[in-house]
Amino acid sequence: MTAVVIRWHDRNNVELLVDGVQVLSVSDLDENGGRDGEASVAYAAEVTAGAVARALGASVTIERKP
Repeated sequence: MTAVVIRWHDRNNVELLVDGVQVLSVSDLDENGGRDGEASVAYAAEVTAGAVARALGASVTIERKP
């Protein structure tokens, strides 16, 4: 079975792993440490990846760090 992990490092940085391989990494911080508005993109990536993985019958784990 395919394993999908959606890992939030903090509220601004998320990565998606499929069978242990990173396939997506999104941060809303630009090179200067400022916000560039991608937090909503990161959340949308989580929702979309979770929905697709569930539809395919993959196991889904969402890891959030406090």
